[in-house]
Amino acid sequence: MSLSVNVKSASDVPNVEKFSKSDPFAVIKFQEKKEKTKHINDELNPQWNESFNFPLTVALAQTDSLEVEIFDYERIGKNKLICKTTISLREVARAGQHESSFLMTAKDGSKTNCKINLLLVYQAPPGAGEGGGGQTGGGAAGETTVG
Repeated sequence: MSLSVNVKSASDVPNVEKFSKSDPFAVIKFQEKKEKTKHINDELNPQWNESFNFPLTVALAQTDSLEVEIFDYERIGKNKLICKTTISLREVARAGQHESSFLMTAKDGSKTNCKINLLLVYQAPPGAGEGGGGQTGGGAAGETTVG
């Protein structure tokens, strides 16, 4: 039983550098675990294609979510948060798989054009059927449903 997250790419990452381009990397947080991609130098449309597996001790709940942040890598000093988003896992809990581009907000909560492209795959516990996340039905208002 697990949640697999493939961080494919991002587009239109805001540039936070003065003399070059940002060196972005993504951080994925789920429950108490955190994973991060490699950083890519001077790139505002990074292609990571990195997968992370989050083992589960219980089935995904309809209310579970995934946090994604993009940082600018700094060789010296603290990495700078560029943008972030929280993704509902309702669709992946229901369908077992969800692939989409998710709009991100700036660190201050303002809108950006930045999108993170993810493939989420849920391995349900035995006997739970496809999805295994409890209630079934359509996504909530504002959610993208991939069929």
